[in-house]
Order: sequence, then C-alpha cells, then structure tokens
Amino acid sequence: MTTTAIACIMLAAACDPAYQVEYEIQNDSETTVTIRTDHFTGLMDTSIIANGTRLIFFNDSGLGRTTEKYLDQVEGLPFEISIVNSNGIVYKKDPLDISNWEKIYPDSEYSAIGRVRLTVRPEDFD
Repeated sequence: MTTTAIACIMLAAACDPAYQVEYEIQNDSETTVTIRTDHFTGLMDTSIIANGTRLIFFNDSGLGRTTEKYLDQVEGLPFEISIVNSNGIVYKKDPLDISNWEKIYPDSEYSAIGRVRLTVRPEDFD
C-alpha cells in the first residue's frame, strides 16, 4: 500500500463523527436509593446513592455518528434497571420506559457529551 493510500485511509477515519453519552440517575427522592443494573453482558452492578446526588452508571461512546444523532435515535435502554428506596419501596414508574428519561443534548461550545437522565423524586415511590 502506498503512503498516499494510507494517509487517505487515516484521514477518512479521523473525519468520522464521534459520540459520547452518559446514562445517569439524579436522586431527588429525599432518601437513599438502591439501583441495580444488568448490562446484558453478565455484568450486574448495585449502587446506593444519597439524596441530592447523581450517579453516572453507564457510558456509551463510539464512532460513526454524532452525540446529537445518537440521542435522536435512542428508543430504549441498553441495560435493565431497578430502583428501590431506603424504605424498601420499589420505584413506581417503569424505569425501562425511555419516555421517563430526559435526553440532554450537549452544549457544543463547552462539551460534546450527551446525557440520558432519570430524576427520581419522592412521589415516584408513593
């Protein structure tokens, strides 16, 4: 392969758009919550977070599309999740329903990171 061909391949690869999206829980429930996630790879995780805190528990990044395009195309979650408060009460909304999550598009002036956020509130456990 010639040097020119290699340079063209490297240039084409460098021009691919990239995306980075963080999935997070914002706990505004006035109590601690336990979050269990299953990432479909056999990897399961449990986190306990205090009221007023945010947990980033999954980061998806790659090449081939922008963060904005990624967020536009999100129709479901790439993991299973369950949420229980410190009183043992299960989160009453469907945490797998993407309409319960907020898509936060990046402010391109400062960051290229997008977010998919679920905010947990006291009334979500009534």
